[in-house]
Amino acid sequence: VSYVYAEKGSSEFTETVPVDAGEYVIKAIVSETDSYPGCEATAEFRIYPAVISGANIQIQTAMKNGEPALVASVENNAHYTAGSVIWSPEHAKFIGGTTYTASVTLSPDENYVFNEETDTSKYLVNTTNATNVILNADGTITVTKAFTTDERTLSSIEVKEYPMKKTYNYGENFDPTGLIIVATYDDGTTAEISYGEGTAASFLFEPAVLTVDTTTVIVAYNGKTASIDGIVVN
Repeated sequence: VSYVYAEKGSSEFTETVPVDAGEYVIKAIVSETDSYPGCEATAEFRIYPAVISGANIQIQTAMKNGEPALVASVENNAHYTAGSVIWSPEHAKFIGGTTYTASVTLSPDENYVFNEETDTSKYLVNTTNATNVILNADGTITVTKAFTTDERTLSSIEVKEYPMKKTYNYGENFDPTGLIIVATYDDGTTAEISYGEGTAASFLFEPAVLTVDTTTVIVAYNGKTASIDGIVVN
């Protein structure tokens, strides 16, 4: 008995045994002998793709002041490949105190498919469970992982708008109404902060009580200082 094979729907049979996923026809051939007539018989069969039940990928984590890495790596013999890393929100560099989500789409190799059950415990990013796993219509898997950067710290302050009141009488308390400062943080971000009821507890002023010698008041905000010049005391 000899056997030949063809893809289902094709009339081209070969002796090569199929190994790729797909539908095939096998034909058994019994050659004619002096005692028996020859005969043939065919049967259909399917080779199913191997199922990938999980993944383990590595992504450079989001770190304050770091640049987003766009390449994800996979383990050897993973039977899938990783596309580019997409970060949300999208920043040129990571800022402090922010949660970023990295998304990577995995494509199965030929003759492989991902399991329809998308259990996040089986999809690891940097050895910990993925945040979310989605099986796409095209058979790819999108894996997401959330990273939170360290909180930003204050580097310096400067005065943007001086207080409205600049002229005082001896012994008066300094009035910071109208003061606006610009705070610069260690991740390069800045923020305008106005003195007011909601922020007053974070400000200190020295001197708080003005004398005839006072021409400058030092404003301190969360440990950083700047000068308020042009004070006149009568």
